[in-house]
Amino acid sequence: MWLGWGGWFMIWDMEKDILQAQNKNIVLKANNDVIKQQIEDLKQGDSSLEDIARIKLGMIKADEILVRPKN
Repeated sequence: MWLGWGGWFMIWDMEKDILQAQNKNIVLKANNDVIKQQIEDLKQGDSSLEDIARIKLGMIKADEILVRPKN
């Protein structure tokens, strides 16, 4: 009953695996929500696309001057 197939140790181990899977699902769902929000922002207009270009690619407009802090 304790050690065999279907015993308490096996059930305890399965419950631990289930909790780990549930925690992983929570993290993945949060990531999905962030991605869904980003998709909606991109669908709304060019301002989100411009923000991404500025932040990730360092792009500037023609009449702007880029100033970077010294590290």
